[in-house]
Amino acid sequence: GTLTSIKSTARTQVSLLRQVADLYNLSAYDRITITKISKSEESTQLERHSADFVTITIKDQFISRGEMYSFQQAFVGKWIYKGQRLHTHDGARGITKQIRQGKR
Repeated sequence: GTLTSIKSTARTQVSLLRQVADLYNLSAYDRITITKISKSEESTQLERHSADFVTITIKDQFISRGEMYSFQQAFVGKWIYKGQRLHTHDGARGITKQIRQGKR
């Protein structure tokens, strides 16, 4: 079924990564509302919630300028969160440490 087919009296459990739950100060059994973003809305929402600055930590690997550029471009227009382990098809790996939007 779809999300709209769940009865309002039903209790549905949703699992989140700890980093995502911490980001929104969620604890076990909190009531939340989930809204599905349609494909037609996705680009608008990505632009609306885009980051101005992202810090990624890369350890124990040599990455050339070209590889760093490719790594950066791989995540433009993608949903990411603080603490997320990022990796690309060429093997570069990093962890998102900081995400800033505007003056925050």
